[in-house]
Amino acid sequence: MCDLPVNGELSETVQSRLHDLADLSGFAERCQHTLTGLLQCLGWSQDFNKDRTQEEPTQLCPCDANHRVPRSSLDEHLLSCRLRHMGYSRQEQVLRGRSFTTDPVGRVGNSVLQHSSSVR
Repeated sequence: MCDLPVNGELSETVQSRLHDLADLSGFAERCQHTLTGLLQCLGWSQDFNKDRTQEEPTQLCPCDANHRVPRSSLDEHLLSCRLRHMGYSRQEQVLRGRSFTTDPVGRVGNSVLQHSSSVR
């Protein structure tokens, strides 16, 4: 069996932990007070998690597993993400509204090549 400390030592250990717990509780309360003040200054709410539960479901991006995208904007994201993986800069992607298209399979169409050669 393990050796248990005698009552005096156990009491000191428990007292030390209670003291640490009180310190941590005080710290957490001060942080909460600071956070509340900051949120009030910014006009934000602490109920942000409630708002997040109302968000639409997201889907994993097939181009980059690190991306989770709202389903409603997945098509737009896929085009941008594919172009980024092809090496197009953000500046080149800004013009994609009229110039960049995708076929039904999701591949970037020839207009990308025509646009990129005219930009350079």
